[in-house]
Amino acid sequence: MDYSSLAIGRKLRAYKSIYTKIINKAALILAHLVLAAFLVVITGGIAIALGVYLSFIGGMDMDFEFIVIEPLNYTTKIVDRYGNEVGGFKGEENREYADFDDVSDYLKQAIIAIEDERFYSHNGIDIRSIVRSMREVFLNNNLQGASTITQQLIKMNITKVQRNSLDSKLREQIIAIQYEEFLTEQLGDKELAKDYILGAYMNSIPMHHGLYGVAAAAAYYFDKPVSNLTLSEATVLAGITNNPAKYAPDRRP
Repeated sequence: MDYSSLAIGRKLRAYKSIYTKIINKAALILAHLVLAAFLVVITGGIAIALGVYLSFIGGMDMDFEFIVIEPLNYTTKIVDRYGNEVGGFKGEENREYADFDDVSDYLKQAIIAIEDERFYSHNGIDIRSIVRSMREVFLNNNLQGASTITQQLIKMNITKVQRNSLDSKLREQIIAIQYEEFLTEQLGDKELAKDYILGAYMNSIPMHHGLYGVAAAAAYYFDKPVSNLTLSEATVLAGITNNPAKYAPDRRP
């Protein structure tokens, strides 16, 4: 056997390499175990919180007398006997009524994509968005919005839930669930109920410059009826809703 210092050095380096690999592998396994345990704790905490939350809102009775939740203030137009507009009266809100069937499909799809992508499948609240919001609070202490189109419609048209607090959020969510159930019963179909809610929402949203609703916005920004919007125009209008003062196209082209 070779007992020279060179041979012994090679063996020591080989043993050290094997030892290092074992340590590294053990550290990697330990890191995976710690991460898995952390995820289990976080997931379990979110699941428990979500279960308590759903039990809470499911057991609450708002004693809410359902009415038509939609804006009531619209611009009054004066027309001559031939139907030509000759004047009008505007209040604090410049709002023109848009019938749901007259709104461009591009605009409907853009609003759903931006505001509430699972609008036609949830029951008034979006559990996945709520879980995402809870996760952000747990991991990053960052509160994110999880409001559905139904909740936003309620917030815009019912004064008593205008405050942005935990209590008001819970009230919005409870009313949203109950309101969608009510409309589905009244209209006999969930999709018709959703269409009604989306139509009311599109007539409610603020669009900057005192404009409310998509019809007034289409006329102001693009000088055309809301039924004739192109895909790009519809996308611009839908994007305004996230921050009307910031995203109005005439302010930041």
